[in-house]
Amino acid sequence: MSVEWVRVGDVLELQRTPIEVDPTESYKRIGIYSWGRGMLYRPEVPGSEMGSLRYFTFPAGALMLSNIQAWEAAVAVTTEAEAGYVASNRFLPYVPVTERVDVRYLAHYFVSEVGLEKLRAASPGTQVRNRTLGKKLFEALEIPLPPIEEQRRIADHLDSARMSISSVASRHVAVDVRRAMRDYARDLLSALNDVWRFGEDFHVFGGGTPSNASDWEGSLSWATPSDIGPLRTRELHRTARTVSSTFVPSRGLIPAGSVVMTSRAPLGNLAIAGTPMLTNQGCKSIVPTRAVDPTFLYFSVLSRYADYAEASSGTTFQEISARRIAAVDLPACPRAKQLQLAQHLSRVEDRLWEVVGLQEKSRTVSRSILPAARNEIFTAMR
Repeated sequence: MSVEWVRVGDVLELQRTPIEVDPTESYKRIGIYSWGRGMLYRPEVPGSEMGSLRYFTFPAGALMLSNIQAWEAAVAVTTEAEAGYVASNRFLPYVPVTERVDVRYLAHYFVSEVGLEKLRAASPGTQVRNRTLGKKLFEALEIPLPPIEEQRRIADHLDSARMSISSVASRHVAVDVRRAMRDYARDLLSALNDVWRFGEDFHVFGGGTPSNASDWEGSLSWATPSDIGPLRTRELHRTARTVSSTFVPSRGLIPAGSVVMTSRAPLGNLAIAGTPMLTNQGCKSIVPTRAVDPTFLYFSVLSRYADYAEASSGTTFQEISARRIAAVDLPACPRAKQLQLAQHLSRVEDRLWEVVGLQEKSRTVSRSILPAARNEIFTAMR
């Protein structure tokens, strides 16, 4: 598409009115989110807390740029919604000096790859804090300016795409898989009449951290809360760090099929040990003394989360000791029933994780639509 190219300073001018900050008055200040995500409304503060920056009122319908974050697309269009707000000298509101310009079009342009490249060229510096948009450099930039009707059509199209994407995102219901499964396992297993007790049916072991350099980087898995937290499967097979056999305590390794629970930061995330392993102090291991289905044991422990949370303590973060974990009996049943319940609960949990994965994929696709549309439009302009 062949279009006219013009200097920013020929079609826009900086327009703002300085104010005298009164220490006894309160003020509402704006900011701008990066990557074209709109205006940021800061909490109202008294003038005595406004610092040494200068402040201005600004008009609606302006192209607003952050001079310290323009290089990461901190660009927005002001509206009547910002009436009564003020902006510091770090924000530059530009208004058209001609009816040939739609500022919505320009906002989309400067968030596109080609437009952002120009903003970065006008923001010299090698460090983040020093990349300040130069007023003269910005006004000297050459930008594509199709006829006003075409600008409005482009802006309407991109605004509509943004609203559609926001609408899709708002319909996504956040799924907390762990909380949902804790509640469901508790409700389902509460009907069981048998229990497993500490000493008779299971033991609880803590973990530790090697103090000798020679104990690290061996062939044995060493589980921490950081290994368990990101899991979307029940079994843990590999850990970020490993230890050597010289660190194995006299009781031996945590056997495969045991359930490892994070006992702090956060409390209650679970994994089935997929291989013999050790853990650090942030984990406790529930080790069965008889043949049980590991998956059922996992859900049995999961169903007691509320009891573990109630028994935990701490000021910085909640933590539970091995002794208090051992005091909580676990729901139990014959092996055939274990397998049946474990299969059902596994299907439910796996389905929930599938839903979360689909939502994340949908959000990723949605977030890519508007940038792709902008880039397709503006890179075609010559």
